[in-house]
Amino acid sequence: MDNSSSSSKFDASEFLNDVFGSLHLLQDEEGTIWFIGREVADKLGYLNVSTQGQAIINFVRKEDRKALKYKAFTAAAKAILR
Repeated sequence: MDNSSSSSKFDASEFLNDVFGSLHLLQDEEGTIWFIGREVADKLGYLNVSTQGQAIINFVRKEDRKALKYKAFTAAAKAILR
């Protein structure tokens, strides 16, 4: 999948897990589900933005990453992610 921002809209929901607690899920118009990398990195113990970003670069394949702009989210997703 393309790792750049696109014109598709993303919806958000909450994912609850016994181990990690609450994480946000994003779903694009094609139905693909994405986790917010920094939230996952935080739950895995990467405590600051610098190490979270480095963990994403080190452990997530480039084709499995996607950088999104705020305008890519639906109004409902923006409300959930606040």
